[in-house]
Amino acid sequence: VRQAFVALRIESRPLIVLRVCSFEFFRLGLTEVHWAAPILSGLKGRQFQSLGQAAHEVHVLLFGRDEGYCNYTSEYEAYCIGRFDETWDARLGKGSRVVDAHGQRLHQSFSPDLLNTYVELAPDSLANGGRWVRCCDLLPLVPLGMSDSDAAARLARELDPSRNRRLA
Repeated sequence: VRQAFVALRIESRPLIVLRVCSFEFFRLGLTEVHWAAPILSGLKGRQFQSLGQAAHEVHVLLFGRDEGYCNYTSEYEAYCIGRFDETWDARLGKGSRVVDAHGQRLHQSFSPDLLNTYVELAPDSLANGGRWVRCCDLLPLVPLGMSDSDAAARLARELDPSRNRRLA
């Protein structure tokens, strides 16, 4: 993945599009608001330390501070452009990992078998040949230029059960 854009969509229309500027496997770091619907226009251009922080801010603006939390890895999607076939579909979201978030243990899907599959994540759905995919199912996001063997070794370390997995 060269760059990552994710969107919160309501009834198939984007409400906000975020550009994740810094990402590595399951860490979705520095995030900026790329586009926002009028209801969220005050966020346009803002930067956040992580996708989780940005998603939380959007959730608070939409629903209020006391209205639960946002499971952003499931609620946000990316418009994914690549070569899709039956094997891609069969491998999408087939992994599961446990993460701690908001005082709960959550099972989160991800796609370990697509680790070294190149896709583009576009800011919108104007390009032909793409599809919307939940953020969690696109994980892990491997930085462009990392070798297949380094990516596989890193994924094994990331999935080591002794590591603490928290959603940020």
